[in-house]
Amino acid sequence: MVPQKRYKPHTSSDRRRYVEEVNLEPSIFFYMSKPDELGIPLKDALHGRFVKLVGRDEPMFRERGPSISVRLNVSLTPHSFAVSPVKYISI
Repeated sequence: MVPQKRYKPHTSSDRRRYVEEVNLEPSIFFYMSKPDELGIPLKDALHGRFVKLVGRDEPMFRERGPSISVRLNVSLTPHSFAVSPVKYISI
């Protein structure tokens, strides 16, 4: 799980659109094999390394339109790497 700060809408229309009228989807868990692990390293995901990802060829978001928004809160440690802004990532 990626810890998230609680969302606080700035306007009443944001509250309605993003809190009151939203249908939440279940969490998405990424499983890796050999060794069996829960989660995928961000560095692997950003570099398209999905060989160990269980179910990597199964479609996701079948009932969605051509794009989705995903919000991740990532804590970088002194031994981490820099992440450049990426407009589109194919997963």
